[in-house]
Amino acid sequence: MLLRSCLVSLVALALAGSARGEEPKSADLPKVSSVQSIVLRAKDRVATITESRATIYWKRATDGRSRVLLEFSKPEDLRGASVLLLERKQAGERDMFMYLPELRAVKRITSRMVSGAMFGTDFSYEDFEMIEDYSRKPASKRIADATLEGETVYVLEGQPAAGEMGAYTRVVEYIDPATCVRLKTELFESGDRLRKVASSSRSSLAEVSGLHYARLLTLKDLVKQTETDLAIEKIEVG
Repeated sequence: MLLRSCLVSLVALALAGSARGEEPKSADLPKVSSVQSIVLRAKDRVATITESRATIYWKRATDGRSRVLLEFSKPEDLRGASVLLLERKQAGERDMFMYLPELRAVKRITSRMVSGAMFGTDFSYEDFEMIEDYSRKPASKRIADATLEGETVYVLEGQPAAGEMGAYTRVVEYIDPATCVRLKTELFESGDRLRKVASSSRSSLAEVSGLHYARLLTLKDLVKQTETDLAIEKIEVG
């Protein structure tokens, strides 16, 4: 789960230490493992909210690749539903599986399924993988700085190669220079149409064991006019 050019997760942890005014630096997540207890609140077009709870387990294998398990505990009809992500050696490649308790079966998530909605939220499987930084990122370049909440942020633009991120043709990320936490991500689809925006306020930033993260992320689907909040209730690093 190496992070390149200060590309850090909106909801995961990132190393501090990039002082204001410096060029973006590489950052890394916890060396061995982490556990996040999260709440997902999905809001539809008529403002009906559906809440679910889950735990994200991440571990770096001895070969350096990431292994991630997302396991739901609530609501009752989702209890035990899981997504498993195994990073492969080749950049942009991964194995993803889902377990559905009502079927008592494990199913591979294919390239056609990866852009589909994940358990009733606005997150697709690839959104989850990308926003949590659980796979290698596409090559990015730094473009002109921008201003968020009255303060300067670094801006990085990436154009995924074919097969790396099927639903998106361009990704723009806004990085807080002080903490290396990614405050905003814009996801563009075919025709350079802005499809989704993920954002976190500086007021949601927190620190644990010297690592910075955003406690709350909101992902908005601008086409469906829906949104999902992802709140981190607890983090364990070790």
